[in-house]
Amino acid sequence: MKKELNHLAENIKEIKTQLITMISNLPDATPGVKMLSKNCAIVSFSTIAANRGILSPSYYINAENKKVLIERIERSNVENLRKLIEDIIDKETIKHTSGQTTRVSPEFVKALKEKWL
Repeated sequence: MKKELNHLAENIKEIKTQLITMISNLPDATPGVKMLSKNCAIVSFSTIAANRGILSPSYYINAENKKVLIERIERSNVENLRKLIEDIIDKETIKHTSGQTTRVSPEFVKALKEKWL
């Protein structure tokens, strides 16, 4: 029994590692955004206009969203992993461990969907 539990724990760890790798490989920014550094970018007016005038940096720069999602994956149990990803895809928001909710761009959701589904 102990051997099976160890094997199961290893499988869960591997699933989490694969999810984290998948998230890490998502685009760093929304198309139309020129990254200047890890947390600094130029967002064209046409990109802002196409996204209903949303001015939140986290909407266009995915670095923080990816970081939050990875933290959530690391802290989640196996039952919650699927719900965590599917909620982001369905609601186009990500909930931080602090409880704060941030909208994510449709491009981030699309990239996540392509990797997840």
